Amino acid sequence: MTWRKIPQSWGAFGFMFAHGILSFADARPRNVSELEYEEKDEFKLADFIAGLRFVRGELHFDADYIRGRRIKTRIVVRSNGTVTLQTVGCGKNALRWPDRLRGPTDRRKAVPRDLGDPALSSDQDRSGTPPVTVLSFKPAHGLPTRAEEHRWLVKDLSSEEAVGIIGAEPKRCKTFLALNLAVSVAAGTPCLRRFPASRAGRVLLYAAEDPLDIVRRRLEGICAAGGVKLSELDVQVITEPTVRLDLEPVRRSLDATVAKLQPRLLVLDPFVRLHRIHEKASGEVAPLLAYLRELQRRHAVAVLVVHHAKKRAGRVRAGQALRGSSEFHAWGDSNLYLHKQTDDTLTLTVEHRAAPSMPTLTLELAKQVHAVALRIVERPPSPNPRPASVDERIITALTGASHPLPFGELRAQCRTRSATVYDRLDALVAAGRLVKSAEGYRLADRSGSNGSASGN
Repeated sequence: MTWRKIPQSWGAFGFMFAHGILSFADARPRNVSELEYEEKDEFKLADFIAGLRFVRGELHFDADYIRGRRIKTRIVVRSNGTVTLQTVGCGKNALRWPDRLRGPTDRRKAVPRDLGDPALSSDQDRSGTPPVTVLSFKPAHGLPTRAEEHRWLVKDLSSEEAVGIIGAEPKRCKTFLALNLAVSVAAGTPCLRRFPASRAGRVLLYAAEDPLDIVRRRLEGICAAGGVKLSELDVQVITEPTVRLDLEPVRRSLDATVAKLQPRLLVLDPFVRLHRIHEKASGEVAPLLAYLRELQRRHAVAVLVVHHAKKRAGRVRAGQALRGSSEFHAWGDSNLYLHKQTDDTLTLTVEHRAAPSMPTLTLELAKQVHAVALRIVERPPSPNPRPASVDERIITALTGASHPLPFGELRAQCRTRSATVYDRLDALVAAGRLVKSAEGYRLADRSGSNGSASGN
């Protein structure tokens, strides 16, 4: 397309840069360029400058591919004021670019609809400002209380009417753990055969990644391991092919479904299949999590979301290893994290907002004839537990020694920094519990002689 005598007030550079932004925004990847494509990328000044050049007195801007986006745009500004724009693959979008730059011809269309509507609400004053209302409140001593037995949905794993996350790397049994909790709540039986559910109640489940027959097979295996029948449990499964929580009509549908079924537990598995937003952008993640929190409070339902953790995040604190924004970790009231321990076992770590966390457990996926389910691996107590303090480790090492031990050997057995071992040895010698000689250290009462302890 060609424009003639573009007003000088537009400015050639500004005109070209603005069209570069629009072209970049409408561009999409093609074939292998998808490897570089990022949905939330922006057109930068450096991209614009890289495409500028002067050709025989004309100002040209050419862009082919920019970070995975197929731009295919050329803009030519001539000295007589005419402009030519050529683009490939943008369809009719390119025809709308000039109108988008000019803005609406009727300036009233630029005003938000509620402010431009003359039929304002009757409770607004003439200035159009809604009246200020006082938030509801009550004294702290008048807040409701809850008995201890009613504070848990599943004791030690999930609080009553809480929001929470099951987080782990891919293929780490997140769905199995979520279904274990679902069966426990629906049946009123202990989860993992150890953690009791406070009472039985309906469960609403959406499994976005697994076919429905696989969901049923997994539930039947967990039921068999727990000694219950799936046909006797009130587990309702959403069978829609997709559930997009970033779409307002879908959010209203889920709200209506929860209002009708009134489940005690809502399981959404996994979060990544529930949206098309950027999980690393807190400004996009927070509204979805806020919606789920609102759903929990409005319907008094516990909400459990399955979410992926970053790969190779074993040394990071469990909550900080969740993929995407830190909003996930902060959002949960009761979060469960699975981490690979060996080829056959996993560790389960629990975090609660308002309750102490239990010690880490070891789990394994047990296979029986007609059942596959998680179970707790019972570890026998060590016959020789490692002493807690450095002093105890030193005393233990010397108790089993038939001769004085040099510092290096003590340091190796204590597995502690050299400076710390030196400090504790000096303190024990000063207290008369150890004797230091040229051969090393020994217990003060291992010999009948009163050898003096020499200084360091």
